[in-house]
Amino acid sequence: MSARYEILDPVNAAVLAAGSRNGLGSREFQLTDAWNRPLLSLKLSRWGAARPGTLAVVGGRPLTTQGNWTARQFTVTDEQQRPVARIVNNSPLLSLRPDGLVFELMAPVMSVVHAIGLAQSMRAAVESERGSGVSLSFG
Repeated sequence: MSARYEILDPVNAAVLAAGSRNGLGSREFQLTDAWNRPLLSLKLSRWGAARPGTLAVVGGRPLTTQGNWTARQFTVTDEQQRPVARIVNNSPLLSLRPDGLVFELMAPVMSVVHAIGLAQSMRAAVESERGSGVSLSFG
């Protein structure tokens, strides 16, 4: 799986940003703008889905991801461990659409494009784990 995506302007379909995984099998993702300048970097732990990861928003403060990203239940915290954003899977257990997500931004730490890029990177990571047949949830 290439784990690539684009974020398009809804008015004219121009590419606002593009995201991808940094290498085959990697748990590092990047988001760049239309001129290929970095916007966001996400690094998920290789030691299990419940381990903290790092999120760097260019021009912003360092952030940490916490929770179980394969279950899509995780929180983004700032350097004081205050929650600033979260993604929660709100789908019923036995659903035809098991990946209904809610993204909540609780502090102005990223733009809408950053938030979409983060959600798409998480989607790509989860799909990659599902395809590998390996469960990495230790929590």
